[in-house]
Amino acid sequence: MAGASEPICDAVHVTARDGVRIAVDVWRPAALAAGARIGTVVRATRYHRANEGDGVTDEARRWTGWGYALVLVDARGSGASFGARTAEWSPAELRDYDDVLDWIAVQPWSNGRVGAYGHSYDANAAELMATLGNPHLRAVAPLFGDYDAYEDLTFPGGVENRTMLASWMHMTRALDGIAGAREELERLPHEVALEVVDVKPVDGPEGPGLRAAAIAEHQANIDLRAASAAMAFKDDHVGEWGWERRSPYRRRQLAEAAGVPMLVAAGWFDAGTANGALARFLSLDLPLDVYIGAWNHGANFTCDPFLPADQRGAFEEPELLERVRRFFDRHVRDGEPPRPGRRLRYATLGDGRWRTSDRWPLPDTADERWYLGGGGSLSLERPSDDGPDAVDAHRPDPRASAGATSRWGTQVSGGGSVVYPDRAQEDSRLPTYSSAPLERDLHVAGVATLVLELAATREDGTLVVYLEDVAPDGRVTYVTEGLLRLACRAVAEQDAPHRRLRTPRSFARADARPMVPGRAEQVRIDLIAVVATIAAGHRLRVAIAGTDASHFAQLPADGDVVYAIHRGAARPSWLALPVVATLPGPAAAVPDPDPPTGALR
Repeated sequence: MAGASEPICDAVHVTARDGVRIAVDVWRPAALAAGARIGTVVRATRYHRANEGDGVTDEARRWTGWGYALVLVDARGSGASFGARTAEWSPAELRDYDDVLDWIAVQPWSNGRVGAYGHSYDANAAELMATLGNPHLRAVAPLFGDYDAYEDLTFPGGVENRTMLASWMHMTRALDGIAGAREELERLPHEVALEVVDVKPVDGPEGPGLRAAAIAEHQANIDLRAASAAMAFKDDHVGEWGWERRSPYRRRQLAEAAGVPMLVAAGWFDAGTANGALARFLSLDLPLDVYIGAWNHGANFTCDPFLPADQRGAFEEPELLERVRRFFDRHVRDGEPPRPGRRLRYATLGDGRWRTSDRWPLPDTADERWYLGGGGSLSLERPSDDGPDAVDAHRPDPRASAGATSRWGTQVSGGGSVVYPDRAQEDSRLPTYSSAPLERDLHVAGVATLVLELAATREDGTLVVYLEDVAPDGRVTYVTEGLLRLACRAVAEQDAPHRRLRTPRSFARADARPMVPGRAEQVRIDLIAVVATIAAGHRLRVAIAGTDASHFAQLPADGDVVYAIHRGAARPSWLALPVVATLPGPAAAVPDPDPPTGALR
């Protein structure tokens, strides 16, 4: 372990197999004995491995203090690395990581074993490394990555995450040093300031000149703005770049063949990363530990909206990092072989407790049908009446929103806090359907689906569905939500393995079809997975919007559409709600190789 001295750093270029020079920072404990060999943790990023003027970072202190070398990598075409970017997580970028892993293994301080981790883009990079079959990579910890980048983040339900994409695409151009991009970023309207500073060069007097030469090569990077404008559907691509082509789920079989154990973390309030975490748990045949907390993007803010504001904060992030450390200790420091099996640890909204399972769906989960009824009611009883009154017309309010601090804003702000205020006022703009006060606690666990008999006056549109809790005092608490672009509503005959619990759906351009104005048909909207307890005496609510003005593109663009929600005996609409009679106790029901020491019990 490192002593009181600060860790030391070498900033160098590693030459990839095609001659492109990749910039890396190598942090090592200052007190490392001569001839000692230690494990390495690697994090690859396209957001600068370090900025000019950065000193010793908390990350460097953390990993070297735990006895590891830390290697930070600028992805090709970014930071101080040479080359140009043809796509995010391109085949060439993945080959670079393979070369970096080989380079680490032959360094005199290396024990030949490496663990890869990171969150967001860096999480996907780590997960994709696990598909390379490199013998030196022994464990990966993708934290808050996007397993399905299209559905989990950029186009959930086929609806463009406009605010996130605009900010991200302008920010990455500025980070890559594209001429004029910083000025473009400054002109972009932001709710959160995005600051870009110069990347740290490699060491030596030639470092600044090499950085300038690398940035000159970045000018050939693909323009993500133009490319993404042509990629509204999941299978769209421009050259090597496409949301589906570069998502980790596409390399599932390679990951299974490599067999690298994985620790995954996601948040109930981090875009759709919870769906991605459960998708891995269901479809990956790997040694797997999954954590889903009441977290934002990065777990630097814990937010159970049922709990008082003074019980929200960063108190669980250190425990999550400690879990990653112990995971790497087994596989990277000690060289322990993978332990078979999959374990899921999840926080339950409403009671703040952590639970453990080796199964999903949870045992004894059953769908309950809650029918939309007259007078804004929600009931387990199927409607028995029909006629002109058994339909609700809604013209979307263009102001409707989940709020700037919702699950869809935390990525734009690099891990900003997620806070859902009382939604009572927001619901006054929307059609809502509420149950009678519950006679006993209702335990929701999984992916709910709203099945609507719906007609529209236009050929395309967007729907946003909120699942909410209404307290006896009238406060409305957000639980989860789902989105759907109506042109993407077609139900497929079969689906990809990672979508097992959702409505079979391709989101492919060839499967898009317009609505027939005025004709009602069944439309299914999946909500993002959640585990939550709605307390006895509270009401269950469904609210339906035609836009989320804070984050998403609206269709039709002029907002001039009327939706007719049918709810009669002949055309009922209902919520399929996954319910567990009794949640497991908080004690771990599965043997835990890393017994909890803090919050994640």
